Amino acid sequence: MIRMRRGAPAIVLVVLVATISTRLDAQSGSVASPSADYGKRICEWDGWLPPETGRERYLASKALTNDEDDVLRLALQSRNTLRRDMASRRLAASRDPRSLAALIALENDSSHVVREGMLRSIGRIGSPLAGPVLLRAMVDKDKHIRQAAAWSLGQLRSRNAVGVLVAASRDISEHVRSEAAWSLGMIGDNSAFPVLATMTTDRAKAVRLASVCATGWLGGSVSGPILADTAVSIRAAMAWARVRR
Repeated sequence: MIRMRRGAPAIVLVVLVATISTRLDAQSGSVASPSADYGKRICEWDGWLPPETGRERYLASKALTNDEDDVLRLALQSRNTLRRDMASRRLAASRDPRSLAALIALENDSSHVVREGMLRSIGRIGSPLAGPVLLRAMVDKDKHIRQAAAWSLGQLRSRNAVGVLVAASRDISEHVRSEAAWSLGMIGDNSAFPVLATMTTDRAKAVRLASVCATGWLGGSVSGPILADTAVSIRAAMAWARVRR
């Protein structure tokens, strides 16, 4: 189920992946040996694609005109929380540098919903200028803010974020841990392998799945207790990771 907060649609990537994989598990219960193709459907869904590929697809389907950019930037100043939230999320498709600056200006917005949308958008835009804002958000008391920031740091692919994401691998929220795993895989730093290996033993299925997919994106191999995991989606993700090596 996609989480709804205060009347505003907030897309939670990890919850969606967990829901998809659970449904696929149910549909594939009779499959003795899950295929790499099935794992591909899970590990290469739109939210967990490499940033460049995901960004290209996103812009192709949601490109903004100059006039739309102007209207949305103006909406960021609205007193109406829903309008600000809508605008902050829609501007993820902006190519105008002024939109990035306007989004970053929402860092201290009174609404956590608006801030969450802003963090995802500046990550999707992919500018290094978003880095400091995302790093500060990683210590926010709101788990949804930390989750959005963790995902967006993976979009930037900055090695400066590795230490923060390693710390996030121990976050109390499984959704933050899961996004941290994915982002470690996207950054491409092989120093993440030991952390991802530890995360494959996480009590939360979503975290184990994300760590297997992240290991696959890094071109590594999965070993240890995860090999005996009974979840069909995780076994399929391991098959996909083996094919990618």
